[in-house]
This record gives sequence, C-alpha cells and structure tokens, in this order.
Amino acid sequence: MPEVILSIILCASAIYESRTYRDRGSWKKTLHEKAIFFEKNTQKRHNIMGSYPSSVRLIPPKHYAGSQEGAWEQIVQTGELPPGWIFDHGTTGISNVAHTSSWTGCLLTSQAFRVAFLRERYGEDSSEYREAYERANEIIHSIRILTLVSGQSGYLARGVALGHGISYEERAGAGTRDLWAQGAGEFSHLRYRGGPSHHNYDHVFRGLGIYYFVAADDAQKEKIRDIVADMSNWAHLRNNMVVMHVDGERSSTELIGGWQGLGGNDRPSGGSVMALTGLKISYLITSNEQVKALYDTWVERLGFRDSARNQESIMGPPRGNYDDTDHLLGDLYLLNIIEEDQELRAFYRKCVKDSWEAHRDDKMAWFNFVYRAVLGDEYGDLEGSLWNLQTYPTCRVFQPQVNSIRTDIEFYMNNGEREALHPLPVHERASDNEYEWKGSPYRLDGWTSRIVSILEISPHDPYVQFAADTSGYSYWSNTRGEIWHAMDGLPRVHDFLFSPDYPWLAFAATDGGIYRTLDGGNHWSLVFGKPIQRIEFSNHNTHILYAVGKDGVYKSEDLGERDMGTQWRCISGDIPTNVNPVFAVELRGASPTIYLLTRHGFYSKTENAPEWTVFPQITRRRGFSTVDPIGGNPLWLRVCPYIQGRLFRAVEMTQQRANEIIVSVSDDGGHSWSPVLRELKPLADWSVGIGDALITGVELRRLRGRMREFPIHDIRVDRTNPDIWYGIMETGVAITEDAGKTWRVSREGLDIPRVHAIWTPRHFNLVMVGTPAGMYVSNDQGKSWVDTPLILQEEGAIRSEIGGIGYLTAYWMGRYHGFISEEKAHAEWWKD
Repeated sequence: MPEVILSIILCASAIYESRTYRDRGSWKKTLHEKAIFFEKNTQKRHNIMGSYPSSVRLIPPKHYAGSQEGAWEQIVQTGELPPGWIFDHGTTGISNVAHTSSWTGCLLTSQAFRVAFLRERYGEDSSEYREAYERANEIIHSIRILTLVSGQSGYLARGVALGHGISYEERAGAGTRDLWAQGAGEFSHLRYRGGPSHHNYDHVFRGLGIYYFVAADDAQKEKIRDIVADMSNWAHLRNNMVVMHVDGERSSTELIGGWQGLGGNDRPSGGSVMALTGLKISYLITSNEQVKALYDTWVERLGFRDSARNQESIMGPPRGNYDDTDHLLGDLYLLNIIEEDQELRAFYRKCVKDSWEAHRDDKMAWFNFVYRAVLGDEYGDLEGSLWNLQTYPTCRVFQPQVNSIRTDIEFYMNNGEREALHPLPVHERASDNEYEWKGSPYRLDGWTSRIVSILEISPHDPYVQFAADTSGYSYWSNTRGEIWHAMDGLPRVHDFLFSPDYPWLAFAATDGGIYRTLDGGNHWSLVFGKPIQRIEFSNHNTHILYAVGKDGVYKSEDLGERDMGTQWRCISGDIPTNVNPVFAVELRGASPTIYLLTRHGFYSKTENAPEWTVFPQITRRRGFSTVDPIGGNPLWLRVCPYIQGRLFRAVEMTQQRANEIIVSVSDDGGHSWSPVLRELKPLADWSVGIGDALITGVELRRLRGRMREFPIHDIRVDRTNPDIWYGIMETGVAITEDAGKTWRVSREGLDIPRVHAIWTPRHFNLVMVGTPAGMYVSNDQGKSWVDTPLILQEEGAIRSEIGGIGYLTAYWMGRYHGFISEEKAHAEWWKD
C-alpha cells in the first residue's frame, strides 16, 4: 500500500465519531420557547408568499460551502440551515404544496388565537401584537392568492410553486399532473395545483371563519369577506354544492353526498357538517341570503334537528378517524360560537361530546382544548394535553421509528393492526407526513430508511465516499460523510472499488455489469455487461482487475489508465448447467485460485488450468441415507481478505419446513468446513452422519438453542485483526474475537436494532451496518455504534421537514382560553 494512502487511513480515524444525527432532546424546551421556534421556522422555511407548504425538503449544497462538519447536528439541535443549504419552493423543487391550502387554513386558525391572546395580554400597541397581526395579514393575503391564481375567482388552488416550468408531480408523471397550470394575469409567475377537495375548502373556510370571529379587526374582516364571498360563489352557489374545475365542466369534489359518499345526502355525516360549516361562515360574513337558504335547506334535508336521524355518532370510532376529527372539531368549535339556533347548537355539542367519548384517552391537545372550550370544565384532558405538548419536538425532520419491536411498551390490536396501547410521546411517533393532529398517537412504525448496504472510502481522501442501498440507489459524499447526494447512472451496486493510483478512477460492480467513472463519480459508463457481485485489483498489478459474478470469474486486460477495465475475459472456464453456482477468487499467491461452490460440491482451479479440481465429498459413517454434498443451496462464497486459505460460505438448508441459512468457515482452503459458530461443529457433523461422537438430547437442545441465538447469515472480517468477524443477524451484530470460538451480540447505539446489511470498507478501520434507522458505524470493533447522516427516506439522500402548525394551533388556543397558564408556558418541565 502506498505510504501516502496508509497515512491518510491512519489520520482519518475520527470519521463518524462524537456527533449525533438523530433528534435526542429537541422537545426539552418550554412550551413558549417551542411556539417562538415554530413561528420563526414557519415564517422562514414553510412559507410561499404566506401560504404553508407542509413538508419541505432540506437540500444540502453540491458546491463547496465550508467543511459542513456538524451540519446535520446543527439542523437537528437548532433548526438553522448550515451554509449553502437551501429549500426550493419553485417549480424546480419538490416542496409539497398539494395540500398547502388546507395547512394555510390551519395556520390561520393558530394565528387567530395568537392575535386574540396577544391583544388581550399586551394591547394593540405592543410589538408582540403588531408582529402577530402583520403575520396574520400575510397569511390572509396568501389565501387570497390561492383563490385568484387560476383566473377564476373563488376557485381554491391547492397550492402554488414559484416560477415557470413543470412541477414535481408533472416531472414524476403523477396521475394528478393534469391538475397543474400556470397562473393567470398578475399571478403568471406562479404554477398552481388545482383539483381542490372538500377538505381543502373546509380548512380554509374554517381558518377564515375562526380568525374573523375571534381575532379580526375591521380591516381584516373586509379582506376576509372578499375571499369568502368568492369562495362561496364558486363552491356553494355556482353548481349547488359541487365544486367545479377551472373549466366549469368537470367536478373537482362534491361537498355533500360526493367523495366517498360522505355519509349520503339524507342524514347527518362528517362531510355534511364540514359543508354546512362553510355555508354558515359564508352567510354570517357576507350576508348572502342565497347562502342562508342553502344552509337552511340542507339542515332540514339532513335532519340536523331530527332526533330520529341525529342520534347516531358521526365522529368515528375510538383510535381512528383522526383526519376527519381534526376537521370536524375545528368546525364544531366555531359553530358553537356562531350558531344561534339552540337545537342546532345542541346537536353540534352532541357531536363534540361523541368525539370526546371516542378520543378521551388520546391525549391530543388540540382535541382536548376543543372539548373543554365547548363542553366545559368536566371535559378535556388538560394534564394529558400538557404532556402532549411537552413531548412535542422542535426538530420536525422525519425520524425513523420502529416501536413495534420494543419491549417497554404495551400493545393493542385494532382491527387487525398492532398499535401502542397508550399514546406515544410525540417525539417517539411516526408522525403524519403533513399535520400532527390527523395522525394516530398509537401508530408504531414509519419513516424508516432504505437499507445502506455498501460504504467505501477513497484511499486518497477520506472525505470522498461512495455508498449504495439495497433498493438500487447510489450516493456520493465529498464532506467526510456529513452530507450525501444521489449518484445517477448506476443499477443496483454490490461493490465499489477506488483505484489506489488515480483519485478520479473508480469501478462499480452492479446487477447490470461493471461501470467505470473517470471523474470521481460524476459520470459512469458500462465497461462490462455481465452481472457482478465483487471486484478487486490484482495483488501484482493495479491496472488489472478481477470480477466475480453469478456466471463466472473475469479478468481485465492491462490497458493502462485510460482504458483500464474495458476489456475482459472469463477465466473460470466451463461449468455444468443448472447447478446454481457461486464463485470466489483468491488473489494471493503466484497465480490466482478460483473457487466454485454448487449444490453438488466444491471445486477449485488456478487461473490458467483447463479443468476444475473436485474436492473430496464427505462420507456418511452411520445411517443409510445419502449425504447432501454441501447441505443445501449455495448462497455465496468468499475468501478471507487477510488469511490465505480461509474461506466463508453460506448455504440455505431446509429443516422442518423452514429455511435456515448456515454460514461456515474453512481454514484449509475448502477441504473441511465448520459453522462459524465453531461449537456447532459436532451438531453439523452429527446431522449428516459423519461424526464419531453421539450427541445426547440435552446437548442437542443446547446446540440448537445456540444456533437460534446466533442466526448469522452474512459475515465480514475486521481489517486489523482477521480473527475478528462481524456476523449479521436481524436483531444485531454477532461478533467473535477468536475466529468463531466465542461470540457476543452487539447492538449498543443502534436506535433500531434490526440489521439488514453489513460492510467493512477496504481502506478504513470501521464496520458499517444498514438498519431501518439509517447507516451506523463502529470505530471500536463493534463495542458500540454511532449514527450517521445517511438516512434514506425520500428522493436521493434528501430529507424532509414538516413544520409546527399543529403545535401552534394547540398552544395558542390553550393560551387564549387559559388552559395553559403563564407558569405552565414557561416551566422548565424536563428538569423536574
């Protein structure tokens, strides 16, 4: 190894140490500090001309923007983007705007309570109130834009992206791509998403209504009146409660009796309550008698006052229906304020009470505050609500969660689905992808990472790294693994190989063949068309490569730097057909040795030998049945990189109707084999009748128990000590420090201890595992594991952040109604 490369490896020992890339405490703030954080975050990042995109992709720089050391830790702990990071709300970006109108309505609801509370607390001349008031104006104006951008006043766009050109849904070929169009007139610089739903209209009507009746001054009421009048004309009056597309020919949604039936059109339903809330708001704000007539007609037609039709709950079952419950509770809160008909108010209060009976144990602050505000002090779990907001993290970057494997929580079966018995703390939940209150507090799993299967680090510069996952995507980093980017142009990768001579040259072994890059991974070209699993340089000439594939072993010609790896020949010779072969090549020694493992036996040959040499097969010493030559179907075969003559193999065998993977080791070039859990050697010999010793029933049960304890199905060897092996198990990493004599299980530091891939980079002293929580590495030979930034949840290596409007809605409502006292708002509760 060149001295410069060895020097780089030795001085790079701190990679991936001492930092955390997972949220481990952002919820430990006072309730008021969280509100201030989310107000700032919402205005800074979740803001398209005042409207609210639910999830925002945080995009790291591809150009040099400083070292980026600690970049993700900064985001997780402070919420601030490091230098060079951006978010793109334009047509070139992928910020989720498909439900922007809904979440902007929810944001305005939160601002209604904020403005009203601050006016009462500090007065209209205070800076706190003026800041909140101007922010509310910005949000109201953004809703106005959503109702004008199409050129048809009142048609509610779902959201807008800045600029021209096609949007992310159009680029992806989504089924909704025909709902996008360029804005009209003064809004021609916006591209809008059409196709509004009844939920979109409901959230916006409700947000405007609550702000109008709770917080608005005369100037704001006038602005809201103009918006509501146009929306009502389009949604209510133009086509009798059927919302049309811009062309006026096709329906987008039916507000009553339409989408999913909404409970029909002859009795109360959740959808009809949403629709009638919009009508009631519109009439009281605009004084339009046509709207009042529609409201009265539907109240009678649906039987809102009819005790024969309004007694059945429309609020959904316990532990479910959270999406509609969020809509309905906000509507019912407002109806309780503005409805003067006592019979109707009684029905609306009954609906709130029905919801309380269904969700009283959920500890959902927004729900509980509505229950208490509408029904009085006997309702609403204020203690549970306080706990709910206390456990709410300010880091809203999606965190992988797999609570279903935990042993410290109780579970419950709900309609065949496993859930938590009790509500989970918000920071432990697989949160909804857009809005907290429409997700279940009992949901166990979500936002898991794709499995990272390969990590290779350049021998020239440890800042340069390549990685790949089991889903067929590849990634590059020039920041020591701090930030990653998708690397295009490759099928699923099984191995990366950096040239030890040329920093710009690397190879990838893939399902589609061998690819080569001459520019550090910016571009890849196919140089050999057969599927390859592993690739190595010759020990004697680093211009020559050997490749191992499912069909054979191949060698490249020495063509110098520019044409390296472009011409190949098969050196494994002929093999029988239909034998499911796996290959390995030993490159040490004067001439490479090629190994072949099939269902029928084990073979070897030198590179230039014309024929395979068959290894002697085992002979049964007792019993009468034949002996399976290798014990099952071969899965893989590898040579130990550091001890010549040591090989590993994996065989899938069928035992008692179940398939088991047995990983074995040979220390004599394949002449004899032992399970890598060496104490199982007597069991392995006994099972095929070749051992001399008998095994007692007690010993048999013990050995089988050990086999179940260490169900190893893949293995890697430590770079510095060839007797340290890392075995992959689903529940952790099995580690031996004495070549298989004794084993221990390592999982300390793995946030989700489910290991699906393991790898030891060629040029660096660490071991990597791929888990549902992302990539983890160990720098201390498996004693502990540290997390890394490579968490693969969405497109490429980009991660998403949802904002905090759910928190803001509950917090400011709690302050406005006095459910959260000044003391509770500023208490450092986590220190108690």
